[in-house]
Amino acid sequence: MISGGGSGHEPAHAGLIGEGMLTAAVCGEVFASPQVKAILAAILHARTDAGTLLVIKNYSGDRLAFALAAEQARALGVRVETVYVADDAAVEGGKVIGRRGIAGTVLVHKVAGALAEAGQPLEAVAEAARAVAGAVSTVGASLSVCDIPGSVPSRRLDGQAVEVALGIHGEPGASVLHRVPTADDLCHTLLSTAASHLLRLREHASSGATPASDGHAPIPVALLVNNLGGLSHLELGVVVRSAVRWLEGLRPAAGSAGSGDGPGPSFSLQRLVVGPLMTSLDMRGFSLSLLPLDACAPGVVASALDAPVRVPAWPGVAAPLAGAAAITTAAIAPVPLPEGLSIRREAGATGGEGAVAAAASGAASDSAESLVLRCAEAACTALVAAAPRLNELDAATGDGDCGSTFATMSAAVRDAVGQVRSGLAHPAATAAFGSSAQASAVRSCLVELLGACSDRIGDAAGGTSGVIYALMLRAAGNALAAAPAGQALLPSLAASFAAALERVSGAANAHAGDRTMLDALLPAAHALAAGSAGAQSAAAVADSVAAAAEAGAAASADMVPRAGRASYVDPAVARGHEDPGAVAAAVWLRAVANALRP
Repeated sequence: MISGGGSGHEPAHAGLIGEGMLTAAVCGEVFASPQVKAILAAILHARTDAGTLLVIKNYSGDRLAFALAAEQARALGVRVETVYVADDAAVEGGKVIGRRGIAGTVLVHKVAGALAEAGQPLEAVAEAARAVAGAVSTVGASLSVCDIPGSVPSRRLDGQAVEVALGIHGEPGASVLHRVPTADDLCHTLLSTAASHLLRLREHASSGATPASDGHAPIPVALLVNNLGGLSHLELGVVVRSAVRWLEGLRPAAGSAGSGDGPGPSFSLQRLVVGPLMTSLDMRGFSLSLLPLDACAPGVVASALDAPVRVPAWPGVAAPLAGAAAITTAAIAPVPLPEGLSIRREAGATGGEGAVAAAASGAASDSAESLVLRCAEAACTALVAAAPRLNELDAATGDGDCGSTFATMSAAVRDAVGQVRSGLAHPAATAAFGSSAQASAVRSCLVELLGACSDRIGDAAGGTSGVIYALMLRAAGNALAAAPAGQALLPSLAASFAAALERVSGAANAHAGDRTMLDALLPAAHALAAGSAGAQSAAAVADSVAAAAEAGAAASADMVPRAGRASYVDPAVARGHEDPGAVAAAVWLRAVANALRP
């Protein structure tokens, strides 16, 4: 079993050498056919009395080089059979050369390799390989063209469009989608094309004879989801789900992007292979290959796909779970959370901006609720608006998602505000904060609000920032609940804020000057403590708190990171960039201060 072609498609073909697949692989320069002498050397080195099968992708250079090497080997007494793979479903390629050979070639390797390993004669292995090559159908898509080493990077695609059926050497495809579709819609487009080509191949192969499968029964298929080189495992997992859903019949509704006419053929997914197998350097795309399991005699293809191999790059084959008729997305069902860990979702709470708007204009419109709605909504709106800036700051030293995380937390806070039904004082009545009765009512509502915000953020937001804010808000609520009964509101808030930051500092092992969100929050807490000891209005105190946070955030640009992901990078990289968590704290504190102004 010998195959090969240009380099740049790794792990194909060298990574597929081993028991059960290839005996040898012949690799040319990047995207260039191998030399004839190299192919002949591989044939002679791997020769056995059983003969040699050459599996060749359908490109002019590969066909000519392997054909000449095969003739030279035959002249030396080697039994050689050749199989050409032309599985590209979207680009015909003309009458002379025909369709291109792409990822479906790997399935030919697997089936033929299993039969060869089992001791089948050369002619039988070649016949099965030709049957698989004549039945498999592949189509791909990508957000980018591959970058060839030593060449100027292509700018044909800019990441804002998807090219369908571009070649594995970066050749232009069949079409360009100028609006990037959803994974469901893109898989619908690709699999509709692959399925139509597969059906045409079956009709041609049957030539009027009875097909191996009942014409009304679902066609049993194997699906290969191939990473073209530049997709993350997470992105490829999304593609797998969408492709499996399509094969289940869960296809985009008519009228959606990429949807076609009619329900299309019926398939039963019996085998699934996922991974980078036939890549195109760093191309940010994938291909989908459909192989009918009845391409050969009953059971042959499925058994060959299941056969064990000792091959470094083969990812394995998934089959239906015991008792299941096919592979489906329903095979993994969610299970309830353990008691005590259920996510809080109160009946009747609409959540999000709608909840805030409804509460703001609804029945509970007393002055106290008006204040919390104004402050919370202002903080959320400001953080969402600042998300791009926060992401940009975070990208300098981290993973660039700080703003997105705070936007998620803002949605969670809006849900919490919709949950709270008691009230806070109106900004116009801030002088009443000194009264014990008003302070007690406001404190009770704040304790409930802080707890609700902590729960919702803990449920919704991942990452360090989400956990820190959930901890900080919960600790602040606990401290506020334990405040002396007759204490005025501002001193209670100052004490609870300080206690919360002490908990955060201890849990995160972070302190002032470490270039974290604490470099904005700690100065803000000090300003709140100082303001609460005087006779200033709540609005004036809030303004000084925000100013202190802004000064702290600005100062973080000159600090050496000692905590968080930024601590792992060269300090010179962080210099001149404010800490995004500190900036976020300054953003929401300034929004609260603005909301408290009369």
